[in-house]
Amino acid sequence: MSLGQQIRLANIAKSRGLPGIIGLLEILHLMSESNELTTICGTGNQRVAAQLEIQRLRRACDFIHDLAHQALTRDYVAKVVHMSRSGFSRFFKAHTE
Repeated sequence: MSLGQQIRLANIAKSRGLPGIIGLLEILHLMSESNELTTICGTGNQRVAAQLEIQRLRRACDFIHDLAHQALTRDYVAKVVHMSRSGFSRFFKAHTE
């Protein structure tokens, strides 16, 4: 990133309202046209994220299995795997259908 771009980015951080939005859009436009491409998130990170999802699903399923004889609620299981109620519902549905 050039010094000019760094200054523009710093100015955007200080801007509020419409000028800040316009400045951000200008920077995004410049980035979209740039030939200087650098990967900031490779496929290695995707594998790590997938592993974390598998671990979270295992933890939820193990918990449900271990306590199947008790009355369990979605809220309680979501709390065990550190997710919101709605997030857990989407996550569980996406990984078990």
